Amino acid sequence: MLIIHLTFALTLSEFNKGKKVVLGIIATILATGITSIPLVFGLELHLDMYGYWDLIIFYAIGTIGAWELLHQITRRIKGDNSARERE
Repeated sequence: MLIIHLTFALTLSEFNKGKKVVLGIIATILATGITSIPLVFGLELHLDMYGYWDLIIFYAIGTIGAWELLHQITRRIKGDNSARERE
């Protein structure tokens, strides 16, 4: 999971390499945390016998949520007003 997030951070983030690695690690932690929420509450989709698809789907949602959260935070920190200027 860490390799996936580090690859994404290193290829698509616009910061220096140190910040990219930190963002990748933070994204991994956030995605794992978001993924564990439905699993802790016992939410199951019953797509397969062992629950692999449940984990895959929940982790995909957690990954998207983690990167969106990090994007919004870094955008606010950098003071990116381009979204406001377009409105």
